[in-house]
Amino acid sequence: IRLFSFSSADDNHPLLLEALDFFVKREPREPHVKHAESNAPVEANSGNKGFQCQQCFALFTRSDHLNRHMRRHTGERPFTCQCCPFAFSSNDSLKRHMRTHTGERPFQCPYCRLSFAVSYNLVCHLRTHGDRKPWKCRVCSMGFSHKLQMSAHMRLYHGNEMTS
Repeated sequence: IRLFSFSSADDNHPLLLEALDFFVKREPREPHVKHAESNAPVEANSGNKGFQCQQCFALFTRSDHLNRHMRRHTGERPFTCQCCPFAFSSNDSLKRHMRTHTGERPFQCPYCRLSFAVSYNLVCHLRTHGDRKPWKCRVCSMGFSHKLQMSAHMRLYHGNEMTS
């Protein structure tokens, strides 16, 4: 399940940063919902059977997917890192986090051989090899593939002009 799908070039999008903060640093709340109280299939609007969350009414084809989803509502984080105090709601999230400790970088750029621990970072990096430069300096119209590059350019070259 993907919480957000970003098509913008903003690598520091507030929703992405908020989501990262939620999944990494948030303390578990008092559980207000038990795991999939009813695992009986529920009729979806489309006529397909599925398992429905009683909190937000999201539908799932498998009960284990519903159980995993319910951790978002309960705050339960049963997957604990053995190297640091972080805990996660899914084993996949823990595996991704473990790369910060192991240094594993399985996502490699086919153009320059840089590698990344997170696939999204490779996607962002690939923009540097293309002609797409969606971020434009409002002073000189120079184009950039990332918002951070544009911000650094504006501070370095147009610092005084930005305030006027």
